[in-house]
Amino acid sequence: MEHESTSSTRMGGWLTAVLILLLPVLIGLGGWWLLILLPDAVGLTDPHWQALLRWAGWNSVALLLAGGFVWWVGRARAQALWRGVGLSLLVAAVHSAVGGGLLALDKWLTWPGLPHAVPALFSLGLAAVVVWWQWPAYSGRPAWGLVWWGLALGWLLTWVYLYFGSVGTAVEFFLAAVDALGTAAILTVLLTLPLQAEPDVPQRHPWGTFFLLVWAVLAFAPSVLATRGFLSQGFNLTFVLWFGAGIPASLVQLAPGKAVRHAWPAILASLWGILLLPLALVEGAESDVMVGDLTGALLFAVFVVGALTAVFLLAQWPLRRPLRRLATQPWPTAAVAVVLALFMVVSYRLSGGAGFQPEAFMVVLRDQANTDFARTLPSRDERVTAVYTTLTQHARTTQADLHAYLDGRGLSYTPFYLVNALEVQGSWFLRWQLLGRDDVERVLFSPQTRPTRDFFAQNGFSSIFESEPAEKDGLPWGIRAIRADQVWARWDVTGAGIIVGSADSGVDWHHPDLQASYAGADGQHDYHWFDPALGTLEPTDTNGHGSHTTGTAAGQNGIGVAPGATWIACRNLPRNLGNPADYLACMEFLFAPFPLAGDSFTADPLRGAHVTNNSWGCPPVEGCDGYVLGVGAHHLYNAGQMMVVSNGNSGPACDTTGEPANNDEVLSVGAMDESRTVTDFSSRGPATDYDGDVLLKPDLVAPGDDVLSAWLDDGYVAIPGTSMAGPHVAGAVALLWSADSALIGDVEGTTQLLRRTTADVSVLINPCGGEEEGNNATGVGLLDVYAAVEAVLGK
Repeated sequence: MEHESTSSTRMGGWLTAVLILLLPVLIGLGGWWLLILLPDAVGLTDPHWQALLRWAGWNSVALLLAGGFVWWVGRARAQALWRGVGLSLLVAAVHSAVGGGLLALDKWLTWPGLPHAVPALFSLGLAAVVVWWQWPAYSGRPAWGLVWWGLALGWLLTWVYLYFGSVGTAVEFFLAAVDALGTAAILTVLLTLPLQAEPDVPQRHPWGTFFLLVWAVLAFAPSVLATRGFLSQGFNLTFVLWFGAGIPASLVQLAPGKAVRHAWPAILASLWGILLLPLALVEGAESDVMVGDLTGALLFAVFVVGALTAVFLLAQWPLRRPLRRLATQPWPTAAVAVVLALFMVVSYRLSGGAGFQPEAFMVVLRDQANTDFARTLPSRDERVTAVYTTLTQHARTTQADLHAYLDGRGLSYTPFYLVNALEVQGSWFLRWQLLGRDDVERVLFSPQTRPTRDFFAQNGFSSIFESEPAEKDGLPWGIRAIRADQVWARWDVTGAGIIVGSADSGVDWHHPDLQASYAGADGQHDYHWFDPALGTLEPTDTNGHGSHTTGTAAGQNGIGVAPGATWIACRNLPRNLGNPADYLACMEFLFAPFPLAGDSFTADPLRGAHVTNNSWGCPPVEGCDGYVLGVGAHHLYNAGQMMVVSNGNSGPACDTTGEPANNDEVLSVGAMDESRTVTDFSSRGPATDYDGDVLLKPDLVAPGDDVLSAWLDDGYVAIPGTSMAGPHVAGAVALLWSADSALIGDVEGTTQLLRRTTADVSVLINPCGGEEEGNNATGVGLLDVYAAVEAVLGK
């Protein structure tokens, strides 16, 4: 026995050394995999699904090699603990390979891809297989008191999320619970496999066991979360698990006889409790696309988790015995968990948390109107009027039966005409019923943004991300690059008489460079502003993005391409997230505006924008399918409204142009920098149109790096993005149509003129193929508005 103990201690020392060496490697692999999930953060030259599959393979191979080596050493030296660690690494390799493959498949498949719950169910299934395989080691009566204790501790650690997060729909909450369970299950297996072959290890080495379990959480959490595709939310959850790792690790020491077979259900419950609130109360897509207060709140929450974990672990040292007595009693610990659950519900409501959001669906009818006839009408006014009349009459007629069906069930809905569709609030059972109707073509999800609270404002202190806006310093370089300033100087053309529509996060109409050019500058906002998302009654902007893009298109005092144009606006991006209904509502409003108290079926198309800037995209996560918005863009094209769309920021990978930039009848815009080179982040084509045509995209490029424009609080910022490139082109169209009124409404002629007069631009990474006249990175070249105006006004 003495020799065996010495061998075990010596091998334990070697094991510790090996694990310490493995830890940064595994963390690095998982952390980089999480980063790969953010195409905006890391330039990928391959399609996203290929990069994800490749990284899943690398992660799996590394785990496989490490696991095989550790298992072989454990077998050769008759060390069960080593074999267990090796098995845990090998199971992690299988999980990374299959889970990463599922994630890549989801990105490769066309909409709707794989159901959201598939990765979590795979993790749950793999964990169940391992438990079944090792059943003798896992079997035994669970310590139910410890299970309740672990669940309560998990909730207690993450209670802070109650104060800034909000639940989504009931289905989203259920999916979050499944995600938390699948993640907790596979982590529980990875944590406990090393201890199953030597049940007395926790007794012989209590603190060694504790640190081994903490090591396992640190090592496996990033790659396990990466298989979910959690993106930046995965980083938040990784730190939550890291800082909370001491909780599940400590439960083994509180188990009867310190036996893992009694403790593993408690470890599962604690991990599920730790993950549930962050997953249920924070929308994954929000943490991927938002910064500012939400990001600060997440960091604050992680700090609280770490502080509470430290307090608990410090308290456990002197109170281990009474805690063990409490944790092994099921009724007292169950009461603690129930009281804590009630406390969380009450505190959530008292802090302003909303209830479940309604399920909303976009119901697209099979019978879509034909407006191609409008292209032959001689004037823009005739075209917009004819298209509006045709679409609204067609929608009223064909939707009547469906309206009656929904009214009879007391359901809320919003009708649309630009696409013959309705947004309906109801249940998944209703969705199934609607899909069975003969007049329904498809039913899309229309996800609603959660009513997330401003955590910092409501608690009386400033966000750590707040900063003072910069001052404007001279003429922005983009104005000079497209030679807009030369158009002003030579022909005194500034966009007068043209209305530019802004569909974005809103506009701060009080900004000194935006107010004078606003169509409602006198304070009359009817026909000039619509907010389908938040219902505000005057142009407002909560994050600055829409003010920036509107400033570049039609701002004054040197920041705007068309300072003489007027602008109207619609908010379709509350907190930088949208859905098909909000996008379509803004497309309708900018085409045919209506009063604040009106609706789209009693609108005036003669007040609509001539050209619209759309610095947004609608990916599948927001409910779009590559088809619906294309139908709307087709009707706007027939009516003679130019729709300028930013091409996206997912470059330099090819085939990253999303909806609605993927349509042939919009003018899509990539980004270049001051050196006249396409930026790495600018999305590339080719793109597939809504009717299946493969297109060269973007159409052209414009300044989109370090672009200076208006911001909140009367300030200015210089930021990158194809969002900044698009409004240069929208402003250029305003200049061109102001210079030659015969072009107004001639979308095809204007597009060809802009394509014909482009300047040269270079591309260093991934041109992605193309045609003689251009490629899928630069389009046909750099916008040159001076050359375009000169072509119509003469030299």
